[in-house]
Amino acid sequence: MDFRINGLGTCKHVEAVLQYLEARFKRLFQSAARQGPSRIDLISDVSRGTLRLLHSVLYVVVDGGAAGRRTDLEALHAEYFGPGQGDPLAPVRLEVVDRVTDEALQRLMAAGLIATTTRASRPLFPVEDGDASAPPLSPAEREKAGAYREQAARKLKMARLLGEGGLPEEARPALVESVLLLGRALAVEHRLPGPDSAAAALLPPLSLCWQESLMAARSYLEDAASPWAPLAETLARRLEASRGGVPHPPPG
Repeated sequence: MDFRINGLGTCKHVEAVLQYLEARFKRLFQSAARQGPSRIDLISDVSRGTLRLLHSVLYVVVDGGAAGRRTDLEALHAEYFGPGQGDPLAPVRLEVVDRVTDEALQRLMAAGLIATTTRASRPLFPVEDGDASAPPLSPAEREKAGAYREQAARKLKMARLLGEGGLPEEARPALVESVLLLGRALAVEHRLPGPDSAAAALLPPLSLCWQESLMAARSYLEDAASPWAPLAETLARRLEASRGGVPHPPPG
């Protein structure tokens, strides 16, 4: 496999095609986006010199009976990662394997034959020390999360001033940036990868940390005509509830 790139900006061509399809065949495009792709997409990872999956995979290892456990987990997967719970063009798929299969895959990875990218990892059982609670944040982590929260509060204040002044379009960039900054604070507090955009801040696993604010934030980002006030109110409550640097744990 040749991983050299030509610098022609292929992604821009793809974006242009997607914009054309959405404008020309809006109903079909939206239907396809809701259903998600039926194929597995492989893209080149230049940094690793290998291929990687374009979508995310929720990878669960069980002690025997993978097929039966998959049936049990599908309902839970649909609840948190089904339609309306994430980016339909970057779905989170469920894969359940038994421990023997996982050990074989680990050997292949150790040999360099396959590569993996881990966004987050959480052992569900057993808990090694009998204490299910996460260790407290370090002073540096609290300071970093607090700084993000202060920036988010300032951006939120700016958005509210503009919105209340009859300038909802001007308020939108500040409100979107407030979502991104609060998402980065939540990522620090829950020791998850930090998002690089507001949309990424609302995807799993970080989406579980937003609680009641998740749907309002998603609706606002997806629809440019959405009113600013509902999101501003729920963000204000989210910031107020976590004042003092004590984060709320995600459900489950």
